[in-house]
Amino acid sequence: MHLKPIASTFLSKIAVAVLGLALVVFVSRTFGSIGRGQISLLLSSVALLQMIMEFGSNSSVINLSYTHQPKMLLKSACLFILAVGVLALPIIGFFDLPFKWTIAPLAILFALVNLLQMLLMGQQQLSYRNWSLLVSPTLILIGLLVSVYAFGPDLNLYPFCLAGSLLISAVLAFRGLNRSVFKFTSEPFVFQRIILKQGAWVQGAQFIQFLNYRINFFLIALWLNNADLGVYNNVIVLCEAVWILGHSIGQIQHMKIRNSLSTKDDIQMTKRFIGLNLIGSSAMALTLCLLPSDFWTSLFSQDFLAIAQLLPHCVLGIMVFSVSNIINHYLHAKDQFSTIFWINVLGLCFGVVAAIFAIPHYGLIGACWSWGIGLSASMLGYVVYFLKHTKNA
Repeated sequence: MHLKPIASTFLSKIAVAVLGLALVVFVSRTFGSIGRGQISLLLSSVALLQMIMEFGSNSSVINLSYTHQPKMLLKSACLFILAVGVLALPIIGFFDLPFKWTIAPLAILFALVNLLQMLLMGQQQLSYRNWSLLVSPTLILIGLLVSVYAFGPDLNLYPFCLAGSLLISAVLAFRGLNRSVFKFTSEPFVFQRIILKQGAWVQGAQFIQFLNYRINFFLIALWLNNADLGVYNNVIVLCEAVWILGHSIGQIQHMKIRNSLSTKDDIQMTKRFIGLNLIGSSAMALTLCLLPSDFWTSLFSQDFLAIAQLLPHCVLGIMVFSVSNIINHYLHAKDQFSTIFWINVLGLCFGVVAAIFAIPHYGLIGACWSWGIGLSASMLGYVVYFLKHTKNA
């Protein structure tokens, strides 16, 4: 069952989640639900731009690093990231967004860190990659604690603390790479267009999946208010914490499939991992739902009283994604990027239609259900495709 590498990755992600939760708690208690909502909008805007940058630095880099020079991949991806960042700067200026002039620099740093971590995965340096995940949340938490102690609760300090933590994280991730593949050669630089070719499907699918996760953030900001957005963001952070198990399993699954010679074994492993993820996710989701509202208000503040009420309405989304996540990793390892794209489009269409009806009528409860409906449609697409195309293997 490959439990040792799964456990190692899972524990590192748990550590990241604990640090992330500590950061959410600190921000929520220090700046309240309105401040939390502003930060949510900033991070969602950064993530949206980062998704565009990663059309040229996407997760196909992991697969390509087995067959192409990592040095060329790194240079090509960095060039694309910088180009998108520069072009985005004047466009961002037209929008009324919090901390808008920090969005492009932060997106560049996020994309760079993610790129370096993917190269570490491609080199199978899992321990270095796991350690690198811990750096940024640790440093931003320390930075915020120090800055708030020194200057008071000034929300303007948040982007600077985040930028500093990402920069250090990028340096440490680069140092963890196998440097022999980056040694100086006289070979001229050639832009690796295959990143863009595969990225059209890979990152297209990721972009659609991002919208499945995050489009409600923008709709809540439009139709409700920043305080509601802050509460909803914390709820989704807790739901995504449950998915840590599936992401940990999926990363090991992906690596094993890329180095496997047996399709039958890959399918059997995927089925076992779906069951393992369902059991673990069910236990974690049930634990979240059983926690009383007093627990969440003591953790985050009275502004977040609605969390206990909203979590049970997110169980559908949590559970269906625990299935589709494992199948997604199987298809990714098999280079079936166009399939992932269209299945995610299916989920997005259902999610948006549900959100347009549910959020104006039912508020945050409607947002939770529309989120789950979109993920359910994707899950059904993944299951049908997986069963149809593996039944004779």
